[in-house]
Amino acid sequence: MPEESGSPYKYSCRKCPIRNRCIEYSDSAPTIKAQIRNAFANKTDTIDLWAHLQSNCLLVKADEEAKKGSTESLLSQRLRRARENRTGELPPPAPPPTPKKPTFSPPPPPKPLTPFIKASQPDDNLPNDIRDPDQVTRHEIASARASGQRFWLTVQPNGRHITLPIDGSLVLGRYDPHFGIPPDVDLTFEDAAYDSVSRRHARITGKGGIHFIEEMGGRAGIVINGKKLGLGATHRLYEGDIITLGHISLRYSLIPGWIFRLGSKAVTHVFTVAATGETIVVPPGERIIGRSDRFINYQADIDLSHLGAISQKVSRRRALLSQPMGLSRLYIEDMGSGFGTKINGELIMMGKAYPLTPGDHIWLGGCVLAYDVQI
Repeated sequence: MPEESGSPYKYSCRKCPIRNRCIEYSDSAPTIKAQIRNAFANKTDTIDLWAHLQSNCLLVKADEEAKKGSTESLLSQRLRRARENRTGELPPPAPPPTPKKPTFSPPPPPKPLTPFIKASQPDDNLPNDIRDPDQVTRHEIASARASGQRFWLTVQPNGRHITLPIDGSLVLGRYDPHFGIPPDVDLTFEDAAYDSVSRRHARITGKGGIHFIEEMGGRAGIVINGKKLGLGATHRLYEGDIITLGHISLRYSLIPGWIFRLGSKAVTHVFTVAATGETIVVPPGERIIGRSDRFINYQADIDLSHLGAISQKVSRRRALLSQPMGLSRLYIEDMGSGFGTKINGELIMMGKAYPLTPGDHIWLGGCVLAYDVQI
């Protein structure tokens, strides 16, 4: 699969025989996966669309494994067979070799049974409370829901808030112009002086308001309360936990109740561009947020076109912001954008207005905006 003309990638997604597996293994919502498949089926896919799949490219992973050693890995074997067959489906694995008949030797003496103990890291740096979200009981989830408590992360020292979903997950990381699509929560601005946060550094999952953090292979890892989290491990978060991603520290805590009781107070609605730190004040009334286009003489009410590469995947009419008469809450509605709009990692329905809470992060394809209010 040679490189397409003008493509920055080694492999062509358009000609890839296992493209559907990369789409299925991606973290995209089912609706986004369907749109990607339709784009390839209709031959309307673009280089920008390939960037969405390159972070999980199985062919690239196979090449990386091949560089680590001369022995061909299982993944490399499966991909090689797929290239040879050109069917798009992986063939069944080869049957295991027939074991040789062992020579006779006297049986060893029986050993006493001992309980299984999971091995820890040599430096014993794993947190003591590592649990999988599936191990949370129904009683715990019901109690968390009944309390009505919501949690957020506070980025130290600038105080930026990141509201966490009651159910669902979001990915923390940084924007990479070569891939073009940022994570749900972009920490580029806070990490600009260090470059220590990976593109997809950590995943936080909510289950009934109980949250877990998972290490996604970031080069700097995750440290929780001074203890390092192992690769691929999951840790339940508790009030007051300090999470460190590279040089960025975040505190896990309850959202104050007054945040949800703004009522009709006069507040100023503010967005912060996560990649640059730029502040955007939202004027009152209905406003369209998007990207202006001088070629068709279109001007968005809140124009993101000046952000350059970050705004290239933002539609001209991306979302509608509105504030009902007499209320202080700000609402957002997706206007039919190609990549969709997400709030705190969850894709919102087109044509439905969603209320925003301070600390919400709005994902607009290539740009992430952090929402807050000033009283």
